[in-house]
Amino acid sequence: MRQTAWFFTLFKTLLFFLLGALFFTGIACDKAQESAKSTAQGFKVYERWREGGDKLRSRKWKENGENYRENCHIDPKGKELGCGTMKNGKNWEGFFIVWHSYNKPSDSGRSYYGKPAEILHYHQGRLHGSYRKYYPNGQLMQEIEYQNGNKVHWKSFTPAGIPYHEGKQDRPTETTSSHPEWE
Repeated sequence: MRQTAWFFTLFKTLLFFLLGALFFTGIACDKAQESAKSTAQGFKVYERWREGGDKLRSRKWKENGENYRENCHIDPKGKELGCGTMKNGKNWEGFFIVWHSYNKPSDSGRSYYGKPAEILHYHQGRLHGSYRKYYPNGQLMQEIEYQNGNKVHWKSFTPAGIPYHEGKQDRPTETTSSHPEWE
């Protein structure tokens, strides 16, 4: 009877090990295929998540004496969130995301890893559309609507998500900073 129990324990351990190895090999293959696909389109992996998946893919080119760079933002699960183009080192067109890059101490049980700090939209070098800033816990801190670089409407929220300030611009003021809250 002891030999049978020992054999089944060994069998379950080996089976568990093999299934785990197959699972993680599959994930690694998926990430490798994803990176190979982006490389084929001219993108290079610029930044990776600590688990190894792509975080930021980028490609560069020159056109009419201008330097361009397209950045595509990827979440920790591998989903492409959007892309934006920089012109001569400045945000120019499309979607941009700034990630929270730090963690709270492990004893707190909370991690800000993989959560956006800011989401911005640009059109021809100016903020245009929705700008969102987030608290490290992922809660919306501020939402501003821009039209051609002009702030037209904004709302601010507490860390609990309660609106506490709202405004509308009667006379548009142009904003050129990628951090409008500093102005």
